[in-house]
Amino acid sequence: RARASRQSTLQAANHRVCLFRDSMTRGNQREIDRARAQARTAKHAGGGKDDGLTPAQRKERDAAALQEKLKKKAEAKAAAGS
Repeated sequence: RARASRQSTLQAANHRVCLFRDSMTRGNQREIDRARAQARTAKHAGGGKDDGLTPAQRKERDAAALQEKLKKKAEAKAAAGS
C-alpha cells in the first residue's frame, strides 16, 4: 500500500514537472513576438507627415482648403438647381 502511495506521488510530481517544462517553451515565442512588435513600431514611428508648418500655419491652410471645398460644393449645387 505504501508503494502505491509513493508511486502516485511520483506520478503527480512528474506531471507538475511536465507542465512546468511546457510552460517554459513559450518564453522564446514571447521574445520573438516582442522583437517583431518592436520592428513594426520602429517602421511606422518615423513616418509622420512633416510639412514644415507650425500648427497655426497648418490650421490656416486647412481652413482655406475647407472654404475652397465648400465653395465648389455650393457652385455644384447651384449649377444642379438651375
